[in-house]
Parts: sequence; structure tokens; C-alpha cells
Amino acid sequence: MLEYCPICHTKIVRKDTEADYYCPNEMCPARKIENIIHFASREAMNIDGLGESIIEDLYNENFIINITDIYDIDKYEEELMNLEGYGKKKIDNLKSAIKNSKNNSLERLIFGLGIRNVGAKTAKVLAKYYKTLDNLMTASYEELVNISDIGDIIAKSIINYFSNVDNKNIITKLKQFGVNTTYINNSQYEEKDEFKGKTFVLTGSLVNITRDKASEIIESLGGKVSSSVSSKTSVVVVGDSPGSKYDKALALGIPIWQEDEFLDKIEN
Repeated sequence: MLEYCPICHTKIVRKDTEADYYCPNEMCPARKIENIIHFASREAMNIDGLGESIIEDLYNENFIINITDIYDIDKYEEELMNLEGYGKKKIDNLKSAIKNSKNNSLERLIFGLGIRNVGAKTAKVLAKYYKTLDNLMTASYEELVNISDIGDIIAKSIINYFSNVDNKNIITKLKQFGVNTTYINNSQYEEKDEFKGKTFVLTGSLVNITRDKASEIIESLGGKVSSSVSSKTSVVVVGDSPGSKYDKALALGIPIWQEDEFLDKIEN
């Protein structure tokens, strides 16, 4: 097993609560590139055309050293034109994708910041709860741990991240570049008592709605979706040919909704 980062040669570490070792050096070039790649990725800011190889090129040319530099790429347009494979159309498309990313909803930005232990689902929970990045930045540990799905480890990660002066400066710059820092609810659905605070499991093949869409609607209505059935499951939504999740729900006496019943409840 590696003991030192192969790029910056800093001794790698592992926290007691985590399985993986990582380089703790925030100035490590590999870490910086990974942070930028994560920020631009599909689940985060979704900047089309800013893939891994392009980010590495732009980092090596000193055009993008951290995530805020993405929004200042215009000043290097002439230099980009001189790079192999960078024509006007490619540069224009990249600039357009970067501009569009400024309008993303808050959850994408939170996930893109790369806060340890905060995945895409957790980012959405935080965005819906706090509505603005400023509200999240000033949240207390006690408040965070009382939010469903936010435990001790995640709460401490959030507090640590926003206590860091460099991170605060990055957020200030992102705001100056016009990056949206508020939650945008594009869903046509409002929270309902039948869904709010409840845990749903989907099983079987849904015919009239995709599983991803069903999950999205459940979350918009105030519920959350789990991949496994347990005593904490509130409802199991059943499609064609359900498997062991259906059997377990029956054994535990958990309410079961057929697909038609589920569709009726979300529309009425």
C-alpha cells in the first residue's frame, strides 16, 4: 500500500471514521485537479465540455488553478485559440456551458464544493432545508445534527469546511462571478402529508413512470427514497415482478402501494 502521495509526496492519512486513505495536502496538484473535475462533473455543476483531460490541460497551462478560475476563463480566450484542438466553436461552447452553470440550483453548488462526506443526496437535503448558501454557512452543529440524514460526521464536515478562510474566499468569488447560491424548486409538486418525512422503497418494474422520476417526485413531495426495506420504511411502491423487497415488506407489515395507487396519490 502507498504511504505517500505519488504527486506531492505528502504522507497519506485515513480518519478513524473513514475507509479510504487520502492526501491531506490541500496544495497538492492532483487534489486541486480532482476538486475542479468534481465541481464541473455531471452531478455537480454539469459543465459540458469541461471533462478530465481538458481540465488537466487548462490546469497545466495555469488557466484554471481552482474552481473560481472556471468563471474567469474568458481572459484566456486568445491563449486557448493557440492550443491544439481548441477552435472557436469549442471555446464558444465551453463558455456557454460555463455561463449556464451559474444558474444551477443550490444543491449542485453544495455538492460541487466537495465538502467531505456530503454527497449529491445530502446536498439536496441541505439545499431544501436552508434555501440559501449563506444560511447553510452560518448553521450550527446542533441545528445540523437535528436534520434528517445529517449525522455527527456530516455536521462536523460542514462546520469545518465553512470555518476555513480559503473556502469562504472561494464562495465570495463565486458570488462575484454571479453563481447562483439559492435553492430553485423546479418541481411542479408541493409537499404532502402523505409523503413528508416518510421513507419509500421502490421495487419491481414501473410501467408508467421511470424509477428516477418517481424518486424525484417523492423527494419533491417531502419524502425520501431508500434502496432497502427495514422497520423504518414507511411505504413500498410496487411495480411488475417485485422481488424480495416486496416479500420483506409483507413480513414486516409495511404499507404497500401498487403503481396505479402511487400515481393517483402524487397527482391528486
